[in-house]
Amino acid sequence: MPGNKLKSIDKAGFGKLLNFENSDKLVHGLMFFVLAFLYQFLKDYRLSKLILVPFLISFLIEILQGIMPFGRTFDWYDLLANTIGILMAVGLVQSIKKAKS
Repeated sequence: MPGNKLKSIDKAGFGKLLNFENSDKLVHGLMFFVLAFLYQFLKDYRLSKLILVPFLISFLIEILQGIMPFGRTFDWYDLLANTIGILMAVGLVQSIKKAKS
């Protein structure tokens, strides 16, 4: 959905909470943090797959935004924010698993 349409659906008032420049990057990072965090509990995948699969999903979404006619564009900074969220989630879970063993 184009960003200019989000204000019309913000009934909970989250727009006021996230009312700073580039706040969407924080949202991107958090969404992919959650995705990567949960993905690690599906199976005991290799570390490379735990990072690569969420990253490819993120990259595909950005590509689709760039080619679909919905007023969205490919954004390298969104991809970077997504990747940081993924790496933080994988790092957190892996460090917890290492501490337990």
